[in-house]
Order: sequence, then C-alpha cells, then structure tokens
Amino acid sequence: MTLTKEERLKKLKEIAIPVDPNAEWRQRAEKAAENKEWEEDAFIIAFKVLDALKAQSITQRDLAQRLGVKPQAITKIVKGRQNLTLGTMRKLEAALGISLISLSKPVENQYKYMVKMVPINIHYSTTSRIYHNDVASMTKKVRKPKSTLQRLKQSA
Repeated sequence: MTLTKEERLKKLKEIAIPVDPNAEWRQRAEKAAENKEWEEDAFIIAFKVLDALKAQSITQRDLAQRLGVKPQAITKIVKGRQNLTLGTMRKLEAALGISLISLSKPVENQYKYMVKMVPINIHYSTTSRIYHNDVASMTKKVRKPKSTLQRLKQSA
C-alpha cells in the first residue's frame, strides 16, 4: 500500500526527535543569521587589513602596538569576528595608511539641520562591556550657520 504525501509527512513527524531550542549549534546558527550583514563587512575589512599587513611586512603584534591594543584584538579583526566601531576603523586606516571605508562629504545646503555632538564618558567594566548614557539625549539639533554669501545677500 502506497502512502500519500500528507500521510508520509505525518508519520515522519511522529517518529522525528524534537530539536532542543537551547542547543548550542542552534544558538550559533541563529546568531550567525542575525549578524550576517555586518559579518560580511567585517570579512571585507579583515581582508583589507591582512593585505596591508602583508604588503607592508607588518606583523599583527606590531599593529597591536601601534594601536595600543592587545594582539588578541587584532586577531579578532583579521578573522572577521570583531564588530568594529568607526573610531577603530579610522585608527586602523591611520596605522596602515589605507582606506577601509569612504563617506561622501555633504554638499552646501544638503542638510537643513546639523547635529552638534557632545562628548560622552564611556565606562568600561571588568567584562569589557561598554556602558554609556543615551546618545540621543546628548545630541541636539542646531541650525546650520548661514554661509558668507547668504549673509552678504541679507545685508544688501
């Protein structure tokens, strides 16, 4: 006797072993799916850093000394496991003399408002987690100053 597709599926579900939702492999897979986009960028940056190190005959330990970090931090970067901040990327660029990212500068009158950044204090715990105040509450919108040409037109 031949079973229908629905009957075979039902029988398979009855004998299948349920998956533990807390299984380590499942958690790693879910985390990888969530972080896929930034991990791809991290690998691109890792390859650029490795190429620069090789081209300049610099060791990872030398780069760590230039940046004032532990060699393990550089290992994470070159393996694509580090979610880098813009500041860290700029430090890497300066230390290696390369460009990792490029941002276009705004043209005149592109933005109606500019954001004035206020310095924040960052406190590090012994577990290296960063605690800081809400950045949104530390920034405020300010009107963009008028250009010299606009001021001359108003006074005329």
